Amino acid sequence: MEKSYVKRSKVIVPVFAANSSSSFTRLNDAIKILLAAFPEISCSGIDNSEKVLEKVNFEPFFKMALLKTALNFLTKRDYAGNLEDLVYIMYFLKDIGTSGIAELPFTQKHQSTTSPFSSSSFGLELDYLVLEMVPEVQENPEILVMIPKRTVSYDKNLACDFSMHREIRKAILAKAYKKFVDKISKEPQSERTKEFEEYINMYKENLEINAIFSIVQNKVLSTYMDAQPDFRTWPKRYQNPESEDVKTLASLHAEEIEIYKYSQFCIHEQQLLIKELYNELGLKREVNIAFGIDPSASGDVWALQGRAFNIEYELGTDNGQNWCIPPYITESEAYYELMEQRIKYLSQYIDILFLDHMCGYATQYIIKKGVPNDPGRYEIDPSKRAQKIKNVEKIIKIALK
Repeated sequence: MEKSYVKRSKVIVPVFAANSSSSFTRLNDAIKILLAAFPEISCSGIDNSEKVLEKVNFEPFFKMALLKTALNFLTKRDYAGNLEDLVYIMYFLKDIGTSGIAELPFTQKHQSTTSPFSSSSFGLELDYLVLEMVPEVQENPEILVMIPKRTVSYDKNLACDFSMHREIRKAILAKAYKKFVDKISKEPQSERTKEFEEYINMYKENLEINAIFSIVQNKVLSTYMDAQPDFRTWPKRYQNPESEDVKTLASLHAEEIEIYKYSQFCIHEQQLLIKELYNELGLKREVNIAFGIDPSASGDVWALQGRAFNIEYELGTDNGQNWCIPPYITESEAYYELMEQRIKYLSQYIDILFLDHMCGYATQYIIKKGVPNDPGRYEIDPSKRAQKIKNVEKIIKIALK
């Protein structure tokens, strides 16, 4: 008896967020993509949308070429990056027969400039937030009008001032938070109030450490000329979240911490909507969970230094690479608790979890931090196969819980 196989297609979509007020439509952008994929159409002088669509040959042979061109077009546009634009990409990929989408990690990066794969374990990237969909922004015209619109030059050079958009977003969310506080005081039993309280109670510790990490990071970077985002380079009094200086700074910025929690709740709501849309479209959402975490990108490393992370060493490879990311303390309970928490956290938004770099989980290649000539070594001798398998099995068991 012959076995039947179902062919499935998966597309990796790098979604880089920038603009918070995308105003283009699916149809108009689809036409641009089709014209780019089939230049002979534009040569014929057709500019009517329906006629353009009639002229396109959607035979399977052309689908791959169309897909490659479309993704090339989309990922060159810095404003194609918030969740509104991800929805557009989802519909487009569904239309051409894709069954799964693998996104880059969408957790928070703080001030990190390294690979998005080394982003935080907890906290969602606010760049992806569609401000127009936040209820408190929708309901208040004076806040809605603050959202920056694309300028003519923006469309021409495809560039975006990330710092400007992030600062404006912070100001908008601060105003929206005050509206939200007023609302929940009047409607303490509303469904959204209950959902907010449930979310905050569930992730309170992670939310607070990420908020405080950002506050301290911004303070250090704005105060010291030679400061770097990596907390290991900060003045000693800020290197540990338990220090009195950090606690004082956190108390001075108490409202900012609450605004951060509210902002995270808003992006949490939108990510859940995206998950629902994936299900409705019959698509699978896959997200990479990276092996290492950048100390510049995460309150996780800062809070768990010496418990889940060994900040005296850095991860690398036996061919000379140094990733400048501290290794895990794999024999510690804190490490496995962290892995269990981050997998559980991400699972609410996705269908498929891709555990990146299994070789790393098996045996870390570690290099002494601050020693330029250190050749590094495998933490577990490559010949000790049983120990390597044991390490991988632990991670897989956590993922399958």
